[in-house]
Amino acid sequence: MKFIAIVTALIALVAPAAAFVPTGGARTRGLTTIKMGYVPDGLTPAQYKALKAKEEAQAKANKKKAMKGSVEDLTTWQARSAKKFPVRVCRLSRHQCRSSTNPTPDQKSIT
Repeated sequence: MKFIAIVTALIALVAPAAAFVPTGGARTRGLTTIKMGYVPDGLTPAQYKALKAKEEAQAKANKKKAMKGSVEDLTTWQARSAKKFPVRVCRLSRHQCRSSTNPTPDQKSIT
């Protein structure tokens, strides 16, 4: 009697889990390949394909002739940057240091 109760309990525990196991037939039955694509209004698929090919060719040509990066070296950039933004040494912390034209109240007492 206990054996039958144990077997029944095991079946009751396994049966709900079997509902989540996919069956092989449902996945392979009725597979079709859908062939869809985007074509703008007013163009035929052939015209759109030609337009995309033309745009790709233009992008490829532009990539070859377009300048990549800067032609200015680091030393030149640093010199130009130093003229534009002069560095001011301040005894205050970085967040308290302001330009000399508009000092904070703390800077007035130090300078």
